[in-house]
Amino acid sequence: MKLRSKRTKSAESNTGDLKPRRKVSLLIQVFIFFLVSMLLTAALSDYVLSKRSYENVVAEKEELTLGVSYDTLNFIVDYYSYDWVIEYLLEHKDEDYDFEYDASYDTDIKAKDFVGRHPGVDLKTIFPEEIETFSPEDQKTYVEIVYNRWVTRFDELILSYNLEFLYIFATDNDCVNSIFIINGARQGLKRGTEFGDAYVFGVEVVNNEQQHDAFSSLEISHGKFVFSDGFMDYNYHMFNLDDKQIFFGVTYKLSDIEDIIDSQTSQYALMFVGFQLIMAVICMLLIVLFALRPLRNVERKVKEYADTKDGKTVVKELSAKRYRNEIGTLSDGIRDMIVEIDGHIEHIAEVTAEKERFSAELNIAARIQANMLPSVFPPFPEHKEFDLYASMTPAKEVGGDFYDFFMIDDTRLAMVMADVSGKGVPAALFMVVSRTLIKNRSQIGGTPGEILRDVNEQLCEGNESGMFVTVWLAILDITTGKGIAANAGHEHPALMHDGRFELVEYFHSPMLATFEGLSFREHEFELQPGDRLFVYTDGVPEATDAHEEPFGTERMLDSLNRNSSSGLKELLTAVKKDIDDFVGEAEQFDDVTMLCIDYFGPASE
Repeated sequence: MKLRSKRTKSAESNTGDLKPRRKVSLLIQVFIFFLVSMLLTAALSDYVLSKRSYENVVAEKEELTLGVSYDTLNFIVDYYSYDWVIEYLLEHKDEDYDFEYDASYDTDIKAKDFVGRHPGVDLKTIFPEEIETFSPEDQKTYVEIVYNRWVTRFDELILSYNLEFLYIFATDNDCVNSIFIINGARQGLKRGTEFGDAYVFGVEVVNNEQQHDAFSSLEISHGKFVFSDGFMDYNYHMFNLDDKQIFFGVTYKLSDIEDIIDSQTSQYALMFVGFQLIMAVICMLLIVLFALRPLRNVERKVKEYADTKDGKTVVKELSAKRYRNEIGTLSDGIRDMIVEIDGHIEHIAEVTAEKERFSAELNIAARIQANMLPSVFPPFPEHKEFDLYASMTPAKEVGGDFYDFFMIDDTRLAMVMADVSGKGVPAALFMVVSRTLIKNRSQIGGTPGEILRDVNEQLCEGNESGMFVTVWLAILDITTGKGIAANAGHEHPALMHDGRFELVEYFHSPMLATFEGLSFREHEFELQPGDRLFVYTDGVPEATDAHEEPFGTERMLDSLNRNSSSGLKELLTAVKKDIDDFVGEAEQFDDVTMLCIDYFGPASE
């Protein structure tokens, strides 16, 4: 939080006196001059262009409409019960329907469920008599499915043929009022009940005079164009239904038709190309004056900042320019960005210094941890009964593994191999506590099981972090080779007898610091002269390569046996090299800790 406050304060000191400016769009500056050119061109075009071929365009629309009509009506009558569906809608027009006017996701699910309830039913070829055998809920569901599919098809046709509306409506026999049943629309067009909307189902409107006359004169299977209110409508009489007449309709905007006519006559405007070129030259000069020149100035300031990193000077110079358009906005944005970058650089420098300090402290912690473990070999040169060597390679700067060995008295050697849960600083702290407790308790006396029992009670006190430690603890009588070991959730040791290493497997006890009141099993063993005992942490068998394949105990035993005739240090070095070769470029996953003891037997007098 302190670092962030410094960075914010620095940024505010550079920008506190900068105020936003009122901007005038560069587009408006150029458009004012270009508009004059466009107006002159429009005036000359109106003078030169011949009269529009309105009738030709209408004839093209008539041909297009016939194709749309056949396509739409064929799609509707593909459903054998289309007239029943329309009749149902009119009879139940006041009910609430689940219509998807602009989508089909729920309809597809609904159709699948409907067919699942009525196996063998084809939604298109089902007859009204069969529908009426369904429950009222399923009849309504069928109507919603068919209606939504019709709407979806209408929307597709509108998009394909560039129509304004495509719809089915019903009028009374006097053709005074119309009720809209289905209405397709362009994507994004509002659906509602107001004029100009894509009408939703059930909207009722009063027919104007042109519509009334057209609907009254239409016979079944005949169509007619009607012009009104800026639209061109094609209406087709589909069928009669009791007191209603059902019509199909297509609508075009007259303005769209006029746009088509205008585009057809645009070829006559080519004579004004020369005039337009003159206007283009003027526009280019304006762009150079109001855009390119200021942009080049901003570009120079950006390059200057990139070369000198002098943010204060560049910010001051950018603030002095008064561009009242998008270039000014860009200049202010770059200015603010430079201020922000300088603040970030200052922040990064502080964070980097803090990280380097923390890294130095970690290195010191790593050295302290390394110094806590026995590192002088041979450790007890006065004892000829055995020789011992150990090593630890942490996965991070500090680790959670540890080994230890010490003489309890003149004849008893204690050996410890342990692995704290987790890695890094928390594991290292827990490792220090665990090692100290085990060594201090061992000096008091007792068997390995008793020692681990008392240490477990102490570690459980206040262990709110939930950490734990696996421990292999053995006490060896160096005069007889007999020993007692306790294994608290740790790896099985490997024993070399008659020149070959094999795992010594026996039941584990629970890990330390998991529960209070635990007891720990003990295992008696005896080393013969010439035997070797190898103990290790799970970082050895669980070392993984780039394919996440573990090194495994089989490879570990193979490495031990291939190097069984080597000295202790050379043996552990060879095992570590085999692990590294197997892991390859993969990151070290866990601490790698090993200890090996040679037993020579009682010392000769």
